Amino acid sequence: DGWQIHTAVLSHSAYWTGTSTNRKVIADLKASGTTLDYVTAGDELSLGKAKIDILSPPAGKYTGPLDVPNSSVVYALRYGKLAALFTGDIGPKVAKVVAAAWKQRHSPRAVIFLATHHGSAQGSTPDLLAAIKPKWAILSTGSNEFGHPTVAAIKRLEESGASIWCTDANGTITARLRSNGSVTWLASKQPVPWWSAATKTETGKCVGK
Repeated sequence: DGWQIHTAVLSHSAYWTGTSTNRKVIADLKASGTTLDYVTAGDELSLGKAKIDILSPPAGKYTGPLDVPNSSVVYALRYGKLAALFTGDIGPKVAKVVAAAWKQRHSPRAVIFLATHHGSAQGSTPDLLAAIKPKWAILSTGSNEFGHPTVAAIKRLEESGASIWCTDANGTITARLRSNGSVTWLASKQPVPWWSAATKTETGKCVGK
């Protein structure tokens, strides 16, 4: 049993149309009746009472096969006074643009930040973290050959003041944003964040840590 996907949000990327695996994914989505919505910076989407602002990629940029990380759809999810940020695999130069856009829009503190590229060394940059000041960060990562999350990325997240949830330690993580401005969390394994900004301690194991 799988999800019934109504709309898939994508960017224009040669990578997504240039490999047999990704062509099959897109074909399967179309076959299931899913609408493919190709977005660029400046687009806005509605999700019930929430709003999604697309911050990157700009129209016509990062479409080539060598620009796969920077072609990631970057978006802010806004619900009432709450804001969350999702950045995909973007590199430092795009992160700097996203940080500037966040500040230019006078966006509030990001209550949730999905750490860039599973905690890669080049992700979750100082520029970006200084702009969004995340309250909670999520590291989506398990056993892998790339060394994710890196010690450097974890240190930056910790120094930003965020408490960190890690899927390796916490399992499946669900955050519920409420109209009163609160956020509640549910984890299938460990029920407390892997790293607590309040106590400056780790609980459990986050891949290599």
